[in-house]
Amino acid sequence: MNSKDKIRVDLQFDRFYQRHFDAPPACRNIDQVRFYLGELVRKIEEYKESYEYVPVKALALLAKYKQLYNRMVHSDKVK
Repeated sequence: MNSKDKIRVDLQFDRFYQRHFDAPPACRNIDQVRFYLGELVRKIEEYKESYEYVPVKALALLAKYKQLYNRMVHSDKVK
């Protein structure tokens, strides 16, 4: 995959994210975070299969949502 194709896929992911997701800090519900995690994992798998490339931003967002999810799970256990 050349650099133009990678930029195109990166932009495609940015549009997808902006239309369908709330930023991690805006998420207040563990079910919402769980849903976003599932959607991101599916999208990442789609990119792997279709392009053999995954935008770095997708992986970074996955890490942020996982971190938020773990924090929410931990705070529920503490209560």
